[in-house]
This record gives sequence, C-alpha cells and structure tokens, in this order.
Amino acid sequence: MEAEEEEGTAEDWEEQETEMVSERKEWGELERVEIKIYGHEVEEVQAFKYLGRILRADGEEGDEIRARVTGARRAQMALMLPLYRRDAVTRKTKMAVFRAVTRAQLMYASQTWVLKEKEWRKIETLEMQGLRRVAGMHPKMTPLGLRYPSNDKVLEAAESCSGQHYMRVRAAVQKGRIGWWGKVMRMEEESLMKRVLLARIEGAAHHGWRGAYCLATSIKRQVEAAGLNDGVLWDRVAWAAAAAKAADASASSGGAAAVPCPPLAAGVPAAAPGRPQSCGGDGRSRVSSSGGPEPTSTHL
Repeated sequence: MEAEEEEGTAEDWEEQETEMVSERKEWGELERVEIKIYGHEVEEVQAFKYLGRILRADGEEGDEIRARVTGARRAQMALMLPLYRRDAVTRKTKMAVFRAVTRAQLMYASQTWVLKEKEWRKIETLEMQGLRRVAGMHPKMTPLGLRYPSNDKVLEAAESCSGQHYMRVRAAVQKGRIGWWGKVMRMEEESLMKRVLLARIEGAAHHGWRGAYCLATSIKRQVEAAGLNDGVLWDRVAWAAAAAKAADASASSGGAAAVPCPPLAAGVPAAAPGRPQSCGGDGRSRVSSSGGPEPTSTHL
C-alpha cells in the first residue's frame, strides 16, 4: 500500500531528517505502508533519536536509560580530577556542579519516562556514586571486602554540603511529571500534545508490548495519589506545591515502580466553571458541567 506522494525537490528532501518507527517485522505479516515525502520514501526503523531522546517502536526505555546513564557517567568522570578530587573546591560548589551537570544530563526528558524497577536501579546507582564523590565518602576496604557508606549517611552529607534539602532523582522525576501533566492539561482541548497524550489506540496489544505501561495512566495515578484534581489544576502555585509534597512523600516511602495500567474508570472531580475537565486519561476529552460540547473519544 502506498500513501499519497507529495511533490517536491531533492533539495527539499535533503534538508529533512525523517524516519518512522515500526513494529511490522515483530508483529508478523502486516501490509507494508510506504510513506513518501518529496518523492523519497521514509525509512522504516525500530528506533531513532529525536531531540536527544531515543524512541523505540516497542516503547521500551532501555536504550534511552543506557544513553542517559552513560552520558551522565562520562560527564562525572570528566570532572573527577578538576573538581571532585580537589580539596580546594568546597563541597557546596561540588554539589552545585553535580546538580547542574550530572543530574541535568541524567534527567533529560524524564517527564515521559515509564520505567521498570531495574532501570530505576541503574539511575539511582549512578546518583549515589556521584553523591559519594561530592561528600568525599569513599568505600573502605575491610576483611570482608569493600564496604560502602549507607545511602542515608550519604544523603545527610549531601544535604549538609548544599545547605538545603536534597530531592532524590526518582522523586524529582515524579515532581516533574506531575508538573508537566498540569501544564498539558491546561492546554486547549484542540492541542495536539494533549490529544496525543490522552489518545487511546484501538485494537489488541501485541504480546510483550511496552504499551501496557501507559504514560498517561501512570502519571494520572501519581496525580490522584497526590490528591490533585481539576479544582487545583488552574492554581499553578498550589499544583506545584502539591507535586513537591507528593514527591517527598514518595521518596520517604521508597518510591514506586512502574506497573501495568489496565483501563481506568472515567470520572474525576468537576472542573472549574468554564474550564475543560481533562484529567480523565482514558482517551476522552470532557468539559465542565457548565456546558460545552458533548464528550467525544479521541483516536489517533
């Protein structure tokens, strides 16, 4: 099957870097769809990088997390001699650089992560390695082998270094996800980003498909656990404060791993008058009780 071909020139195409991901080979015999732009067929791949983020056809985050951890580790090692091993540099400065370089590299585009526990362990291992270097708390050799300082002591030292509360990466990711969800939900119903986030694809899921770990539903569960609803949605300050409080509470309880998300029942507290009610997460766009268009399903 061939999609409609759009006319153009080779020069136009050379300026484009376009690929599409497809699970056609894994799903078995499916009709091949040819997409052409300016007379050139779009390459069909299993994964590609877009805006620094690795996207896969199966939705797995393994490649992305490996790239994040590798990049953050390289940045950390590059600063070993000029920063972390220099006694003349204060720990407060080391912590500031760690936040600005290592954590920033590690948490890039983390709002859309849906991770398994083993992927979280890789991230948290690198985080603790960096904090030990910042605090100067290195493992010691004992008759039983290397003995590492406990994570609690390392975190206490990290907070004393910076003079402020240190939020673990997992908690910071949760805070960012809830904040990002609020930003998207405040968009107009016609917003493409919002429609894609709340869209529901019809059909049976492929066995082993990452789609079972639904981004929208996993964030919605965190939003509900934080006690947030559409009544708070339009108060940005209250929303951000509740997100930070929920993230701290999650960190103190050990956090939660990503879990499969079966269909959720629709229904959240009514939106503010005149504002769209948008925290459904089940693929439907709703409006407040004050009026507006009837609920419709968004299928992309």
